[in-house]
Amino acid sequence: MKAYKGVVENGVVVVIGGRLPEGTVVTVTVGEGELLRARITNVLKRPRKVKVRLKPNTGLAATLSEQASRVGEQASRVGEQASSAAAELGQAALGYGRGPRVAND
Repeated sequence: MKAYKGVVENGVVVVIGGRLPEGTVVTVTVGEGELLRARITNVLKRPRKVKVRLKPNTGLAATLSEQASRVGEQASRVGEQASSAAAELGQAALGYGRGPRVAND
């Protein structure tokens, strides 16, 4: 049996200063002090969790959001009407000024 030094990176033990053949079965022994030191270091280095609380829309904010949704619906309707009017104008312009079709024999 032989001891190798290693370190854990992203949950994987990386052996330092040695090469082991693929498929080698290993047993990892970690001292209590080392494990405790690693846990404390990890807690101190990890980014702080930020809690965000969202409040429901009430009062003036709710009124403004309702008005904004109504304005958006109206704008959508106006856009649809403009689109259909443009389509009708385009069809009318294509048929305008051509005169009757004459068959070429």
